[in-house]
Amino acid sequence: MEVRFIKDWFNPSTNKWIEAGRMVHIMRKKALELIEEGYCVEILPFGFVDETKEPVELKEEIPLPKIKKRKKLF
Repeated sequence: MEVRFIKDWFNPSTNKWIEAGRMVHIMRKKALELIEEGYCVEILPFGFVDETKEPVELKEEIPLPKIKKRKKLF
């Protein structure tokens, strides 16, 4: 499960610290425990959800590239 840490956390199995803001892949069972304790948030397929702020609409126009027509050789 992909998660983003919002607090520093010490991983006892590797004896290393994971800093806040880092995105990592960890096992689902441990990820759910850490989310419940408030150490991290889940990254969904379309990005992580920050529940502290109101949703913001992004209105951006993306220009489509021009496609050149190919000449038939035969």
